[in-house]
Amino acid sequence: MQNMQIIAGGGLAGLFSAKVLLERGYSNILVIEKSPKIGGLLQHIEIENPLGDGQNFFFDQGTHF
Repeated sequence: MQNMQIIAGGGLAGLFSAKVLLERGYSNILVIEKSPKIGGLLQHIEIENPLGDGQNFFFDQGTHF
């Protein structure tokens, strides 16, 4: 029986870790994410243009320096 690999966080590091484990032959992998979407800081938000012309704005919520 193969042990379960548990990854805390569905951000870039967690998703990459899951990918590496899959490539190395692990199949029993659980990624736990607190938010309803995966991606962590790679997510973006969409703001509807108040002019209503269909040209909405997208803002990255990624890492900022």
